[in-house]
Amino acid sequence: MEEEQVKEQAKAVIEKSDFVFLSTLDEEGFPHIRALFNFHNKIKFPKQLKTIESYKEEFVIYLGTNTSSEKVEVIRRNPKTSLYYYVSEDRLSGLTLTGFMEVVQDQRIKNALWEDGWERYYLKGVTDPDYTILKFKPTTLKLYYALNTDTIKFG
Repeated sequence: MEEEQVKEQAKAVIEKSDFVFLSTLDEEGFPHIRALFNFHNKIKFPKQLKTIESYKEEFVIYLGTNTSSEKVEVIRRNPKTSLYYYVSEDRLSGLTLTGFMEVVQDQRIKNALWEDGWERYYLKGVTDPDYTILKFKPTTLKLYYALNTDTIKFG
């Protein structure tokens, strides 16, 4: 498959996947995987996706989490992470992105990605110190579809 076709199919997997699975490495080098809301799902998070698309950063992924969560500390120690998306429509399609994660400090981005109702997670609202945005920049994309795999390396 041509690179542009791979990218388009990968974007479709991201936009349809209900959750994204984040893999980090613990202090002993073992992977730890957890599911997070997928802000790039165009049905569940249209506001966030519109904001993210306005940044025009191809395959840069934004995620929300609690600052107090273990994953934030792990990412600060070792930003090497992987994300996995899948859809199980007619045939299973999956996407692994490997790269680096950072903790976003920019309040404008936090405001733009905020969803009304999240006060149940962050009692103080959008300025709650426990509300964190993570930003992932990929180095590698692997798309799995119809028993095939395509890989793209980012420079």
